[in-house]
Amino acid sequence: MTNLFEVAADVVVAVLLLAGSFLALVAAIGVVRFPDTLTRMHAATKPQILSLILTLTAAGITVWGSVDIGMIVLAILFACLTVPVVAHRVVASPTAKACSGKT
Repeated sequence: MTNLFEVAADVVVAVLLLAGSFLALVAAIGVVRFPDTLTRMHAATKPQILSLILTLTAAGITVWGSVDIGMIVLAILFACLTVPVVAHRVVASPTAKACSGKT
């Protein structure tokens, strides 16, 4: 007989994975559908980072009690720190060129 905690953890993991997958799909559709660089980067970063957090949280619940949980936390923190900076730099480069008149 399975433990009630294990069943509840499996349900939470399934919900987190489905929500993360849905947000990744929304981000991909947004990148394809939006017309300019700024809105594409918004669509790529906002739901994508939340999708990554949800997916890695599900992985963390699955490997709870293992030493791998520390790496999952570090991956979430690293992504939260770097994704906005990279998106800003990608948008700033064409915007700066357009404002200065250089091509």
